[in-house]
Parts: sequence; structure tokens; C-alpha cells
Amino acid sequence: MTKTLRLIFLIALVVFVLPAAFAKDAPTSAEQLRSELETAAKSKDTNAIIAHFNWTGVSGDMKEMLLEMPGYITKDDIATVKLSPVPTGFQPTNELSGIRYFPNLPVIGIVEFESTKKGNSWQLPYGESNGNFYLTGTAQETLDPKAKKENGFGILVIGLSANNPVIVNGGYTYLKAGKEITVTVSFTNTGTYGFYGDHIKSCKFTKNSGEGSIALIITKEANKIFDSGMITNNSVTYEGKQ
Repeated sequence: MTKTLRLIFLIALVVFVLPAAFAKDAPTSAEQLRSELETAAKSKDTNAIIAHFNWTGVSGDMKEMLLEMPGYITKDDIATVKLSPVPTGFQPTNELSGIRYFPNLPVIGIVEFESTKKGNSWQLPYGESNGNFYLTGTAQETLDPKAKKENGFGILVIGLSANNPVIVNGGYTYLKAGKEITVTVSFTNTGTYGFYGDHIKSCKFTKNSGEGSIALIITKEANKIFDSGMITNNSVTYEGKQ
């Protein structure tokens, strides 16, 4: 699995649910967990962040992915680390290619790392076990060993303008396990999306501003399958072929 595909996997499967490791002296309260993670993040001590995860039931592949996460968190300077309740609609369990992925501890809240760069943040779930608090890990269970392997897709849309931000509306439709799924999005300047499925049926993105340029890049298993280049059209489209 390439580094690019690993990152897409983290986004598509809800970046919150990741593997973890036992700290030598695990925090005995959520506030202690938050405080220690804030100290580690602000000092860019990636090993200290890793030490606050729980490894129980975590596979080697998931552990390997986790080792990259602290680097993403500490790439920017961290302003604050705070505790938040579990968000409405939070889905800790995911199924992919016959495998169920789930937290190895019951999720009781979220630790949010806020960057000094406005709008940048990372959210990781935490849980409690025997009076100790950890960032949760991801365990997995094989539901169907003969399940068809799904493809990992990535969509990158770029809007550029010399004068004003480019507001883009649009979406994409793909097939997953025989079902057609449509996702509608709106963003400013750049939108990045990752998901697993069988086939991309179509994509269309439109600049509301009508000025500047727009580009659409699509990858499948980290291999580029479409690149519109920067174009001045108001819209960019893709029609997939099975």
C-alpha cells in the first residue's frame, strides 16, 4: 500500500478511528490524557503521542499506518488540544472488502488537535479501560474471506483565480457493491476526497465565480486515470467507462 493510498484510506474510513499503543503509565482521567497529548504535540514529540494509543487487537498493517499519523499532526505548530463529545452521526465501525473495522475500546469522546493555521485540525477518539484512558485503536474482523476487493479512489479538484477565492460546487457518483452512491460537495479553491468502491460513474464540478481555472484529477489505487489539466471552462466533467 503506497503512502498516498494510506492517507486516502485514513480519510475515507473516518480518520478518527486509528490504532494505538499502551503508554507506560497510562493517564487515569480524560483531562490527564489531554494534557499529556498537548505537551507532546506542542513539542512535536511523535513518540509520546504514539505512546498514548492502545494496541490491543491491532494488526501489523494498521500499526504501520498509525506510525505516520503523529507526523501529520505535528507538521504544523499545534495551538491547543481539547476534549470534545462524540459528534452526532459518528460512525466508528466500517466494512471494506469483507472486513469489519471497529474501535478496540468504546469511544467516549474526541481529542481535537488545533493547528496555529486557521481551519487545520485533527480529531482522534479516546476511550477508557480499567480506569485508564487511551486514544482508541482499530481492531478488525473478517466477515467474508471471499469478498471482492474494492478499489481505492481519490478525487482532487483545484480552483485557481488571481483575484478572488474560487467557490466550487459539484459531486461524483460511484458504484459500490452493486449500489449507486452520489456525493454532493461544496468547497473553496481545493477539494480532496477518497473512498472505496467498484467504479466511478461520473464527476462534475462547477465554478460559481465563473472566473479563473479549474482542474480535476482522479486516481485509482494511487494510479492516475484522469487529469483534465487547468482549464478555463466553468465546469469540468468525467464520465467513467466500465
